[in-house]
Amino acid sequence: MASFLLDRNGGFFSLSNLGVLVLVYLVFSSLETKALNLRIADFDGTIVEERRSLAGAMKTKFRLFLRKEPISALQLPSQINLPPFIDVTPIDLHRVRDYLSQEDGVVGSVGKKFNLEEGQSLEASQYHLKNPDSFWRFFDDPLGFSNYLLDDFKLAERLVAETVDDERPLSFKGPYWDEFVQAMSTPESAAATIIITARGHDRNTTWVEFFEYLKSRNYIANVPTPEHIHGVSRLEYSHFGMIGEIAKKKAEVLKKHLLQLVRISPEAKDFQRSPDGDSFGRYHLVTIAEDNQDILNAYIKVIEGFARSQIAPLKFRIFNAGTTTEIRASGRPAIAILTSSGGFRREKQEFFNDSDEYKNIPLGISCREKLQ
Repeated sequence: MASFLLDRNGGFFSLSNLGVLVLVYLVFSSLETKALNLRIADFDGTIVEERRSLAGAMKTKFRLFLRKEPISALQLPSQINLPPFIDVTPIDLHRVRDYLSQEDGVVGSVGKKFNLEEGQSLEASQYHLKNPDSFWRFFDDPLGFSNYLLDDFKLAERLVAETVDDERPLSFKGPYWDEFVQAMSTPESAAATIIITARGHDRNTTWVEFFEYLKSRNYIANVPTPEHIHGVSRLEYSHFGMIGEIAKKKAEVLKKHLLQLVRISPEAKDFQRSPDGDSFGRYHLVTIAEDNQDILNAYIKVIEGFARSQIAPLKFRIFNAGTTTEIRASGRPAIAILTSSGGFRREKQEFFNDSDEYKNIPLGISCREKLQ
């Protein structure tokens, strides 16, 4: 799942993609730049978990605003005396958004009521999303007093601590958390990590403070380079697509960095199983981790083009961080390798190296054996 700054179809309100995508790519300062495995991962619902169905504790909220015009002149007093706004969790927004009224005045589903995750009651037609005010916590405090991203994470930590003894304790760790921690385990792999997100936080302040906090808490050993953090909802990314085209923007950023990657030749440590799994060679491994299926499909279209072109020895690994139902519906394994024919195979023991020099290099895949 994810958050909802845009639409589940990559349209305007599907934050599930606020997809904060963490794209691990190289700093291509020259053709001699050493190759690293690339990890491309979403943030909300992938690295951190907000989904109630998965006991998620990271809950950045959205604000719904009361309609200015009454739905009907016959409204009851209880309908009129409503709060001017209601803050809802990502899972609640996913439940109610199709029933809300529209900012342009189109009335939603009259009489449709919801009991929200935190106990409030919502009559959907009385409220609407408003850009950008509904997404205020996904941007920065205009007064500079608060770091909304860090505040929400600290709240998630408290929720985890409070439920540690419960039958079903909460967690802020998403499906890709462990691999992200691995990516941060060395300065080299951390420097090859780029965050591409629909969140609009400042990379040099908000994100730096957030990752330094994770480091101070010993969740991670290193932090991503600020220049490698891309919030595609920010104005500087408008050339990649329209305001709500988060899927398109993310796909364009991915394409840009893959075009840079093809300039680099794989090294000895990149010796691994081929995309088809029936031979061995040197390849750049690109891992893409995402929980939103529409965003993931947009990425797959991009990488299929690169795989067909065979312009470089690229190997793509898909990490589907969606729900079990979504993974089954995709027709692919949860972790899959793109083959040369455009199909997908299950991940096997992918890396093989008979040199002690590379024994401790983090390769992004836990299965590593010597080639016999």
